[in-house]
Amino acid sequence: MQIYQVIVVGAGAAGFMSAISAKRAGADQVLLLDASERPGTKIVMSGGGRCNLTNAELDFRDFRGESANGIKKVILQFPPEKVIQFFNSLGVKTKTEEPWHKIFPVSDSAQTVLSTLLNEVRKNHVNLKFPEKVISFSFDKSLWKVTTQNEVFLGRSLVLAPGGFSYPHTGSDGVLWKVLEKLGVSLVSPKAALTTLKCSDQDLHTLSGLTIWCRFRVRVDGKVIFNQENSLLFTHDGLSGPGILNASEWFTGNDLKKPAELSISFFPNENENEIRDWLGSEIKKTPASKLIRLLKTKLPERLAVALENRLDSPDISIGHLSKEKRNKLIELLTDFKPVISGHSGYKKAEVTAGGIPFSELNLATMEFKRFPGLYAAGEIVNVHGIIGGYNFQWAWSSGWVAGKSASEKINGG
Repeated sequence: MQIYQVIVVGAGAAGFMSAISAKRAGADQVLLLDASERPGTKIVMSGGGRCNLTNAELDFRDFRGESANGIKKVILQFPPEKVIQFFNSLGVKTKTEEPWHKIFPVSDSAQTVLSTLLNEVRKNHVNLKFPEKVISFSFDKSLWKVTTQNEVFLGRSLVLAPGGFSYPHTGSDGVLWKVLEKLGVSLVSPKAALTTLKCSDQDLHTLSGLTIWCRFRVRVDGKVIFNQENSLLFTHDGLSGPGILNASEWFTGNDLKKPAELSISFFPNENENEIRDWLGSEIKKTPASKLIRLLKTKLPERLAVALENRLDSPDISIGHLSKEKRNKLIELLTDFKPVISGHSGYKKAEVTAGGIPFSELNLATMEFKRFPGLYAAGEIVNVHGIIGGYNFQWAWSSGWVAGKSASEKINGG
């Protein structure tokens, strides 16, 4: 039976990078296994089909899971500028999109990225096998034994990059998480992150398709734990858009001692007092003006109508608003609290929160402290970030470090 120097499980962003990195670091025989009939499907799906490769102004505070300092130690070994250089060197021209500093291929096609990775794998003579669903792995007689539904493979080093539970139709089913648990690895419980939220506010469902720029806050026991300006998209059963995806993880798990509360301000750059002053000024100038007309000067018409309906004062003039209704209106505009009734889970989640904690890994190499020759990269590690290239950057960096380290250890580097 052939013995590979490095076996990589999972042909996603982290897995591709691990295999390429291992070859470039000197590994002769590298095997890349993937459960899907179409490796790299999640790459093609990402960024609306455009693939947000990384972020030119990465803020480590926008990563979650493990400590920002620990994440920084891994990413700085293969930072955004090296990711850009890597793809540029392979013929993928990139561009920066403001104001979020997102890096995309000039082609605006995620298929460009996947095709480039596949070509690099072939050029480097990586043995890519699919569909090969890995069901278990173990250490036996100085070798890692990887068992799939079809075969058994042996390798001197093993890199785990199988992803998490998100988009299960792509082959991410978390099977290897269970294998790690049997090995005694203390995994952080998984939950969906960057997913859409459902709400029970029927009037909001009528706004489906409407997009608006807002400020989002998540509070737990009165304390603001998330605060961001971003886009909101109303859907047929709830809320979506980058701001909601970034806030979603506080509504998908049971790890909070007290429930989270979502607050939306439709005036992201003005506080409650400024809106109160604006409303008071408008009342003094034109008390006979209809409220709906005033709201439509600031908000999309459908949203303006929905908010006026919540005041239960149809066709009211702003001069006739009672103090109670003024306060209610200001609350609706600056501290709107939708009733979150659920979420879309892993089916629509872009990433999985949770996974292997840093306490199990050597961050200089991504090797397990207790299992020599075993490495981890990508989504299976307890790291995820906001929308904007953060999760791809983690995949590229951790994959690069894991593959390079696996190869160098075998070759005495």
